[in-house]
This record gives sequence, C-alpha cells and structure tokens, in this order.
Amino acid sequence: MLESKGLYFHLVVLNPDPTMVSATLDFKVEFFDEILKGSAIKEVVMYEDRKPHWHAFRKYFAGKKGLKHQVHLVKMEMIYLDRSVEEQLILGLMKRNPAATSVSETVIDDEQVASAN
Repeated sequence: MLESKGLYFHLVVLNPDPTMVSATLDFKVEFFDEILKGSAIKEVVMYEDRKPHWHAFRKYFAGKKGLKHQVHLVKMEMIYLDRSVEEQLILGLMKRNPAATSVSETVIDDEQVASAN
C-alpha cells in the first residue's frame, strides 16, 4: 500500500494485536527498546499522528545518547462522512477486492472520498 503511493521506508511497524498490549504507546516504546538494544542504528526518523505520542517520543529519543532522531508530527484533517456514504464506499471497495474479508483490509483513498461527497 505504501509503495503504491511512492512511499519507501526501511521499516514499517504496526501493532500486531492491540488487545494484547495495554496501550499503543507502551507497545511502541517496548518495540524501540528492543530494536535499539545493542543495535548499530545511528538515526531514527519517525512519523507520529498522535500529539501526546509525538511529545513522548521526542523526550524518549532525547534520552538516547548518540542517537540522531527526528520525530515528525503528522497532522491529518478529519473527514466525517455520512454513514450511508461510508457504507457505500466500503462495500464498493470490498466488491473490487474480493480477497478482503473485513473492513480493516480495505483502503479508501482521497479521490474516492471526494467523489462520494
């Protein structure tokens, strides 16, 4: 999905099971603690869409001596659709991609949202 939009990263990490982790921030911190332990990583560039997490990671990485870091706050405009429009978009996507078995496996792009309004 990212590559289809021309976005390339060394590593993309998603929370594998939010029900197994007490909080998303805890999961992220545990992940970084584990990956940075004994690592040769010299620089981390991170994009965060939650302002409290953005603040937490700026503080977290500032405490890591010798690690160059950038934590970018991603600001996203909230788009609220009428429920019937949202349902039609999701059903249309699921028809186009029969392999998708749930709403979480579908992606709605900006063009589809604009054409639905």
